[in-house]
Amino acid sequence: MVTIQNLTKTTNKWMKNIFKELGYSANSSTIVARHSFSTHMLYEGATKELIQESLGHQNTKITENYLASFEKSVVKEFATRLAAFRDEPAIRKPVKGILSI
Repeated sequence: MVTIQNLTKTTNKWMKNIFKELGYSANSSTIVARHSFSTHMLYEGATKELIQESLGHQNTKITENYLASFEKSVVKEFATRLAAFRDEPAIRKPVKGILSI
């Protein structure tokens, strides 16, 4: 009988092998893929409801808690950029995953 745990374990093994064959040193897993997917969705402006549905969360609070750490990192990055802009307006670097003007 195939269980979710067995499917996840097999998928993680395949992902690890694929990453190794491609020459990536970073570890990969379904958790990393899920986190990356939701991070990209958030940074590209997807609504929390869409992210919730995409991740299969039944409760909005679960998604909000999951995304809270992402939002803090975005706020910190923009605060850093604003300080740099104030000090050196000629230097403007795009924030990874966020469209810049």
